[in-house]
Amino acid sequence: MTVAGTDSISGFTPVAVDTPPADGDPTESGMFGEFLLRLSLTSALLESDATAAARGWRGDSYVVWRTPEENNCVRVDTETANTRARDLLSQAITDWTGTLPDASTELLGDTGVRFTSCSVQAPAGDGGSPL
Repeated sequence: MTVAGTDSISGFTPVAVDTPPADGDPTESGMFGEFLLRLSLTSALLESDATAAARGWRGDSYVVWRTPEENNCVRVDTETANTRARDLLSQAITDWTGTLPDASTELLGDTGVRFTSCSVQAPAGDGGSPL
């Protein structure tokens, strides 16, 4: 599956990114988006650093699944404008995922970054968000 659409405000069309593989039965997939990426990064970075890191975003795709232990997981593959933008985003995501209990970051080629995050077992009534 590829995900792409046009931002009607700016006219920017994100690049199509294949849905990343899930380590279980997928329950949801789609586009994570530059705004949500930047917002997520601000939980561990200064807003200006999160904005700079997300600026090279060109498109992404995510998939969600549940583990046998009933934890929620998300994997996002992001494409960036170039290697420099990939490296900046990768470092920012690594800093952010370092604050999460079960998360990792990896490079995908010259312009891609993947992050995976799984929630820990949530108490009753808690959604157990992996982010």
